[in-house]
Amino acid sequence: MVYRLSFFGRCDEEPAPDVICRLLDELTATGAPLLGEVRGPIVPTGEIAGYRPATMAPEKTATADWLHLEVHVGVAHNADIVIGADPDAEHGIWGSDLYAVITLSGGNPDWMLVDRIWSVLERLWSAVVGRAVRVRPHPSAFQPAHSLLRSRSMCRWVKENQLPESSRKMASTPYGRSVGSCRNSTPRAFIAS
Repeated sequence: MVYRLSFFGRCDEEPAPDVICRLLDELTATGAPLLGEVRGPIVPTGEIAGYRPATMAPEKTATADWLHLEVHVGVAHNADIVIGADPDAEHGIWGSDLYAVITLSGGNPDWMLVDRIWSVLERLWSAVVGRAVRVRPHPSAFQPAHSLLRSRSMCRWVKENQLPESSRKMASTPYGRSVGSCRNSTPRAFIAS
């Protein structure tokens, strides 16, 4: 099972590696300690950066499944993603130069860490959630992510996509080769308030 949460904000075109560092500094300043691995594009760029964090248990192991955190910066770099997420400019994200994606996979998602990251994104860059996607075997299995999204007071809008059965596995695409979402057989999203 895979969850993907997308956020849009404004970071004044700060380079992506700096955005990740600032985010991690804020996360490690408060709350439980983290484990982490740097993940980045094959060819380094200032527009994309990635990190793989997990909340650390006293035994120095992950308390839950690892997350994947990816940030894309730049108005021009993110233009197609922003237009795809908000084609009618109804949600105030046009001009966003920060696009952040948290990907959770496995049977034990670290929702507490997602909430910490979400709070930092809101506080530092006024980020709003743009899309919540859960690749799931059955429509009734959506409740945990749906409940989390509804509980956030700053959540302005959410798009939920149910992907077809054949698309359960995340595509293995090198960084920088494909930005945004694939356009194969995914049905059009709907807006839930």
